[in-house]
Amino acid sequence: MEKRQSIFIFGITIMLYAILKILSFNDGMFWDSILILSKTATFLHDNGLSSFIYPSAIDNGDPQLVPFLIAFAWTVAGKSLFVTHLLFSIVLIFTIREVYILARQQFSLKNSHWAFALILFEPALMSQTLGLYQDAFIILFGIMAIRTTLGDNKRLLSMALLLLSSTSRRGMLLAFGIMFASFLIRLIQQKNLFRTIKLQLPEYLPAALFVLTFIIWRKVNYGWFFTTDQTTTGQPADFATFIRNCIILIRWFVDNGRIFLWLAIIYLVVKNKVGLGFIKKEYKLIVVLLSILFVMMSVTLTLQNPFGARYFILHYMLIVLLLSKAIVEYFEPRKIRNIFIGLIILLFSGNFWFYPENLAQSWDTTISHKNYFTLRKEAIGYFESNNIPIENVSAGFPTYAAFKYTDINNDTRKFKETDLKSEWVIYSNIFNYSDEEIADCKKMKLMKHFRRGNLFMSIYKNPAYHLNEKSE
Repeated sequence: MEKRQSIFIFGITIMLYAILKILSFNDGMFWDSILILSKTATFLHDNGLSSFIYPSAIDNGDPQLVPFLIAFAWTVAGKSLFVTHLLFSIVLIFTIREVYILARQQFSLKNSHWAFALILFEPALMSQTLGLYQDAFIILFGIMAIRTTLGDNKRLLSMALLLLSSTSRRGMLLAFGIMFASFLIRLIQQKNLFRTIKLQLPEYLPAALFVLTFIIWRKVNYGWFFTTDQTTTGQPADFATFIRNCIILIRWFVDNGRIFLWLAIIYLVVKNKVGLGFIKKEYKLIVVLLSILFVMMSVTLTLQNPFGARYFILHYMLIVLLLSKAIVEYFEPRKIRNIFIGLIILLFSGNFWFYPENLAQSWDTTISHKNYFTLRKEAIGYFESNNIPIENVSAGFPTYAAFKYTDINNDTRKFKETDLKSEWVIYSNIFNYSDEEIADCKKMKLMKHFRRGNLFMSIYKNPAYHLNEKSE
């Protein structure tokens, strides 16, 4: 009975992912992927796979492993959205495999399927692994590094840290956090500082040498280190910004269904289920979570650069693991199934929550943003059917990107970049416009409104356009 239940849960979870991935094959690049992946991969594809010195407009300061892999796939199999999704499907398969190995490592076969499903139903992880995102690679290599830290595979840990560092600057930070965690875990076990250093240093060297080489390479070729000449990344946050960042961090940890994880944790603590004994038993998981949390907080809270919910996907996963451990340990077997089913449903519901349109969202961390691609096509169809030139229409991020970067084709058309004085204006809650910009849009004449789920896209005609033209 238990074996059939385990196979059923594994099967249902994998089948759902397979269906959602197949349905995503017509979805293009979205959000930061347009700059981070599409534009850089296009540059590599068009100028040679070793052309890593980019124009400053598309340089985001990251290592270029992922754009290189995309450009390589395009070179071998043809540049298309389909080929891009095939590459990311391979990454998805390996990610599901890593989650399975991690669940089997941490749980008996009797309960591993519940942890496996709860991790994969986490909205941010689900969205990033099903779409075309750099974080799909960060998640894959991050899980690999974490499970080898919790286990004892030195060679695989070394490779995972190197791959993680090669994906992005954030990958480097996570790699450093995992290094710190693995060092602390080994130090607790060895109780000898010098012996721990001797044992751990060889595992860190490949990643450390890569990061050092990358810093030197950027300094020589760009004149600066990780940041670009067009960003304020790295500027210290003032006190008000620090407080705002703390509030944003708390929001991301409870948003999109994650609040139910915390309510379950609070219940377990209040009922004295989780205490010092649990902390001692699961110290490895806790050390990894706190280490990578400390490293990410040191950057996200103290600097001016904005950060999204996707920055903490590995943290959400570790919280799910710890909660799953507590449920399995402190509840009767007959209650475990119902608790996990309830949490899976509640967590998955976070993909479809509705918010006020003036509240900025981290849209790339729920699968509800899939509706964006349909809305975008409907809006483009409206302008085409009414013979309205695309270049006369204003749109917000990420809709104003050239079509070729979103759809991976040769269509060079693009909307104007957020110009509310234009004759035609697209407004969508996906743009995260300010209250003033939203008010300005709604003063115009609404021509068409499209809605799917919690996303909408409206087309406005600006009655003041000709007056603005004359005044100029």
